[in-house]
Amino acid sequence: MRLTVVGSSPSWPNPGEACSAYLVETEHGSILLDCGNGSLGRFRLLRDTGPDAIVLSHLHPDHISDLWSVMFGITYGTLGWASTVLYAPPGGRVVLAEILDAWGLGLAELERALPVREYRTAEPLALAGATLTFARTRHSAHSYATRIESAGRVLVYTGDAALDETLIRHAAGCHLLLAEATTADAEAGAAAHMSAHDAARLATSAGADRLVLTHLPVEQREEALAAAAHPDVSLALPDRVFDV
Repeated sequence: MRLTVVGSSPSWPNPGEACSAYLVETEHGSILLDCGNGSLGRFRLLRDTGPDAIVLSHLHPDHISDLWSVMFGITYGTLGWASTVLYAPPGGRVVLAEILDAWGLGLAELERALPVREYRTAEPLALAGATLTFARTRHSAHSYATRIESAGRVLVYTGDAALDETLIRHAAGCHLLLAEATTADAEAGAAAHMSAHDAARLATSAGADRLVLTHLPVEQREEALAAAAHPDVSLALPDRVFDV
């Protein structure tokens, strides 16, 4: 597997960067994890064709805002993503419908561009030559961590999440852990996010080979990197590529 960072900003974009979006490629296809604001333009710099699927970790704006750009680009433009399928968290179709309704649109408009399905924690999802499993996280009403396994390699993306035992179990034995580290270390233990220290604890407890910190304001990146006590830790910088 290969991970390419499309966008890694927190809820507000870092200068010239996009919010959460991560391209995962296997020998058989590709998956875009999240589709935050500004990510479509940066994705199109990487490749001309869309992914096999977009998989949403949760439904906050900084993780889904460019879905509407994808929708309009397919419907009215020349965006060649006609075969891409959107996977939302459990209950996500209702939330997406409510957002679209507020704009005078409906879920039907989105589904004309992208088939919308929901994943389940009890059912592994086969996509692009990989198997995805999901675990509920402590962040919002529809927040899930994603474990991706392909050809004997394992990547785990926390989405936005507080540190807990469920997350540790879900990340167990992974080769690469892409973990949010939004909270400053002085606020470690926050109810809805992790700090770099928390992310390192997660990586160590789960036995992760590599830790990649994401969802950070540019001003906190170097401080977070220094605070993450792990033997192999990196920052999720835009366009950076990691072989899993």
